[in-house]
Amino acid sequence: MKTVALRGRGANDLTRTDLSTFTTTDRQTPSRFAAEGIFNPTTGKSYRDEIMAPGGSRDAAASLRAFLGREPIQEPFLKSKGLAV
Repeated sequence: MKTVALRGRGANDLTRTDLSTFTTTDRQTPSRFAAEGIFNPTTGKSYRDEIMAPGGSRDAAASLRAFLGREPIQEPFLKSKGLAV
């Protein structure tokens, strides 16, 4: 996965993974929240610890695997692009 660092105004630095990885993550994280409840504190803590806290220090796919507890699947991303799966 390619990671890019974006420098904001002032001393703020922001690290983001490339758009395809972010979109894939964005399409799969709701599945866990839907299954366990959006207000489940354990799920929220796991999201914070596994997705948000590592930031760019860990590969985005590794963070997603840790949060989901499984390998990421490409179908949600492909469907969001209008591709048949």
